[in-house]
Amino acid sequence: MKLESMLTFSTGILGTIILNIEDPEHPKLVGRTQFERDVQGAAHSAALAHGGNILIETREIFNPDPHDPEFKRGWDYVRIYDIKDKSNPKLLSTFRTLNSVLQIKAGERQPGTYTVHDPKVRGNTLYLSHYSDGIRTVDITDPVNPVEVGSYVSDKANVWGVFVDRNYVLASDMGQGLKVLQKVGTGLR
Repeated sequence: MKLESMLTFSTGILGTIILNIEDPEHPKLVGRTQFERDVQGAAHSAALAHGGNILIETREIFNPDPHDPEFKRGWDYVRIYDIKDKSNPKLLSTFRTLNSVLQIKAGERQPGTYTVHDPKVRGNTLYLSHYSDGIRTVDITDPVNPVEVGSYVSDKANVWGVFVDRNYVLASDMGQGLKVLQKVGTGLR
């Protein structure tokens, strides 16, 4: 399937849906990511990488529940899938920030929101808005081993969206407005 005839969208607990839209009036379900039944959170956003063969899916949880089996794993995170076979997405790896794991201590949630929200891909770099964890840049040259290569976290960050244009990264912070960052190598400033 050609990249321009593929549509992906995240649907919450149903995962991320992959549609063939060669005939837009008759879209066809091709595949979808899977969620375990007892897992907290939902597929929130998605982006494609590596010519449409890699799917980046962000899961979102705002209130980790201490009685849920996922609680011990913290806030939600990024899942990276191989979708060369669009009908059978294969989970390759996950990416999570240290805070998304450590901000739940001794059975209690710490102040802040450490879930991931909005993925954008430019080349082999994944840009993530991460609420209290700011903006994260991740090298996905090897999607099996994603590596964080940069970040920007302002005081009291609440970054909801990220947009990349040429050498700039725009971050929409719900409490502090628009931040305009400049890319420096693989980092941000």
